Amino acid sequence: MTITNLGNATLTVTGMTGTERLRRELDDRDDRGRGVTTGDDHLLTDSSTTYNGTLTVVANHTSGTNTISISGTGVSAAPAPTVFYVWGGPSYTQFLGHFSCLFCEEFDPDSINNPYGTYGSQFSPTSMRYQFGTYGSQFSNSSPCYEFASNPPRVYNSSRTVYYGELTLNQFRRDAIKDAAIVGWVQENICRH
Repeated sequence: MTITNLGNATLTVTGMTGTERLRRELDDRDDRGRGVTTGDDHLLTDSSTTYNGTLTVVANHTSGTNTISISGTGVSAAPAPTVFYVWGGPSYTQFLGHFSCLFCEEFDPDSINNPYGTYGSQFSPTSMRYQFGTYGSQFSNSSPCYEFASNPPRVYNSSRTVYYGELTLNQFRRDAIKDAAIVGWVQENICRH
């Protein structure tokens, strides 16, 4: 369930009330004070629990409904894939390899972690490890290594139906993968030139 701001200013949520079970979850998440910018959706719950009752949102809204009847069952997130695929370039059509673990050396020819493969070599133009290439330069908008990149590589599942985010050191990007282990891996193993 989400709160969507359809207005033209930031919506600041200062409290939420609801049935006891929902109130407990909201208190655990402690979402009060979070701004919901115009056009933004804000996830309230994603646990596998059944909810029934009402929800009241206390916010700085000037119109619209703030109390609704709710019912439904949340679903748990799908398990993470075992292999991640990276695509780059202006339309994200350039395959840049895959990885199944961050710090292992893989000998699959398409692995980013294979130092002798097309996508892991420090001399291949389609490798993010090639410091003079489009996908490895510290100054290229298509490189995860450029801290101001505007078109960094994207990570997908094998069929490109699930998008996981951008592989980039530019942590100001909305879709940047923020997982500390992955960002550290990019810094130490991809962009260490």
